[in-house]
Amino acid sequence: DEPIVIKRHEIIPDEIKESDKVIFLLRDYHECIWNSMNCKWEKFEPEFIKYLNLLKFFEEFKGKKIVIKYEDLIKNPKTWISTILIFLGLDPF
Repeated sequence: DEPIVIKRHEIIPDEIKESDKVIFLLRDYHECIWNSMNCKWEKFEPEFIKYLNLLKFFEEFKGKKIVIKYEDLIKNPKTWISTILIFLGLDPF
């Protein structure tokens, strides 16, 4: 099977199977939510709920998974890209 990339800010039920591998790119929620709502406080709660639902999905996911902090990826991209490739069963360079 070829890797498929799905970028989501919320989970679509039954989209991801237990046999799939999940890479959870975790960004500091302050930055993520604040940027996505253009600094409008009244939009904070629904965006935060989406964020919490993603965390819950990842925690409960029974298949193979890895969490990578966005800030770590930016600081040390070669290490993290290598980690991702190994996780996917691909040659890391």
